[in-house]
Amino acid sequence: MLFCVKTPINKLYVFAMALLLAVTLAGCGSSGGGTATTPTEPPVTPEPTPQEQCEDAGGRWNADLTCTSAEELEAERMAMVAAATKAAETKTEAINAEAAGNAAAPFDSLTAAENSTVTAEYEDGAVAVKIAVPGAATDAPAFMRAGSLPAIEGWDGSMHTLGPNDDGETEIVGVYTDIAAPKPTEFAMVYPLDANTNTDNDSPAITFEALSISGGETGNAGMLASPSFSASGAAVLTFPAIVDDNAATTDVDESAPAFEEMGTFDGAPGTIKCNGASGESCTVTLDADGKITTVGGSWIFTPAAGAVVDVPDASYLYYGFWLKKTEKDGATTYNAVQTFTGEVGINPFPSGDMLNVFGTASYEGGAAGVYVKKTFTADGEIVTATSGTFAANVDLMVYFGGDDVAVNKQYSIEGGVSDFALSGGEENAWSVNLKADFDGTVRTFSGAANGGGDEAAWNGAFFGDAEDTPDEDDGAAKLAPASVTGEFNANFSNGHVAGAFGAHRQ
Repeated sequence: MLFCVKTPINKLYVFAMALLLAVTLAGCGSSGGGTATTPTEPPVTPEPTPQEQCEDAGGRWNADLTCTSAEELEAERMAMVAAATKAAETKTEAINAEAAGNAAAPFDSLTAAENSTVTAEYEDGAVAVKIAVPGAATDAPAFMRAGSLPAIEGWDGSMHTLGPNDDGETEIVGVYTDIAAPKPTEFAMVYPLDANTNTDNDSPAITFEALSISGGETGNAGMLASPSFSASGAAVLTFPAIVDDNAATTDVDESAPAFEEMGTFDGAPGTIKCNGASGESCTVTLDADGKITTVGGSWIFTPAAGAVVDVPDASYLYYGFWLKKTEKDGATTYNAVQTFTGEVGINPFPSGDMLNVFGTASYEGGAAGVYVKKTFTADGEIVTATSGTFAANVDLMVYFGGDDVAVNKQYSIEGGVSDFALSGGEENAWSVNLKADFDGTVRTFSGAANGGGDEAAWNGAFFGDAEDTPDEDDGAAKLAPASVTGEFNANFSNGHVAGAFGAHRQ
């Protein structure tokens, strides 16, 4: 007989087992033993800032926390284009006036432009061009340097400005020069030394060994520099010459050497000495800026062995452009444009020797000036016009006389201006074809300049001494002129230029 016993189930035990089963199933996943993940809320995207909203819509966020809309920006751009176009139209008028002046009276100079003069020198390893107006302080150029122009092989360029004045007028000059770097030259070749001015080491006798220093405005004292020649302000400094021993005082030696110190003269190293007779003294007078104005007594400078002086180039050519503009009431007007060429210490090629130059000569150089570039509608109406300055290359072939030159080519010039680089960065395919005939008895010429638009004019002149040819059989034959400079205008299908150029014989 079978007996069944019913055992009560602990409810707490059942609940615990159910909980364990649930946890186990959660860890194993709902299928294949995977891991269950808890869904997360998507990230909240922040609202765009006012600046982001402005810029995303094509606007400009301003420093005052305001937004200029895309429509307002376009209106600004159109206003700027209109203003630039209007200004360029006034420059076109100025270029045309310059073109008429060049055709009537070629060879303008900066002196004709504003009664100004150009000089150039090297300072701290770079060319420093100075443009001075008569009446301005001689130690302060009227035109201030405003930057460099694009480099052209053989020519250094710079920009200079004057103004604006109370009427809003500003003058701008761009000038290129072929000045050479200072040439280190043996001291005695630059400053001939005096005989026996320093007798301390004359064994054997040595002559022309020291330089006498003279005072006054026309003297050379201002070229001296020494650590002892300094003061906090204007001063007169005194230095002793040699003192001889007094023979009457046998127990005392009163002798003393003269003042002698290492220093420089015109940058060259050497020794500065007070070389007066016994008992004399030497003086140096300084102005408030510490500059030597005069010296007194017998001063000499003995250059160190191998001392050289950097001799500046005193003969060079220059060319460039000058313009005047007025900025008033938010508008720019170009009042005048002129181009110019000039020379310092360079001789014009003798006209009488032009007929003694035979064969051909090629010239290469650069050009600079001002431009106006235009865009048009299909109907030929101007849409926009930009303006600025340019730099370019010049190549010329000159045909002189002689049996080696075809008769129809003799005394003619062919060449061109190319590779225009515009200051505004505008692309262009400009080039100017230059042609001229010249009288074989003079050094100047003029001819036609063609850029694809209306024909314009150019002119120029030859420079340099008449040098004999190396071929002795040529008799009186001369080498071609060393350089040529001039001015030109040109009209293109989409613009105008006025410029000047300089080129050297190759």
